[in-house]
Amino acid sequence: MPSMITSLLGGEDTKQLNDPMIVSNMLVESKGAAGAYLGAILGATTPELRAIYSSSLNQILGGHSSLTALAINKEWYKPYELAEHQLAETLQHSEKLMDLVKTDA
Repeated sequence: MPSMITSLLGGEDTKQLNDPMIVSNMLVESKGAAGAYLGAILGATTPELRAIYSSSLNQILGGHSSLTALAINKEWYKPYELAEHQLAETLQHSEKLMDLVKTDA
């Protein structure tokens, strides 16, 4: 049985993490971080603390914008495609994922 690190690096005939997957995870995490910082800004009791949180939020937003631009340029995300095509592609990816889960179980 391969180790977790080997699995993550794609060794020993395991499913590989790929760039679109990594970017997608980073985008999800940055959305969570942005929400946390926004909540902290709204709850901050001093202007100095608000400024610190605002600066961090701006960095997160900048990173998110860069990752989104990368995903669009690489055509991993297709925001201007018809909704029907986006839905069909999402369904296809979900079915592939379910097949992977079934074969790994």
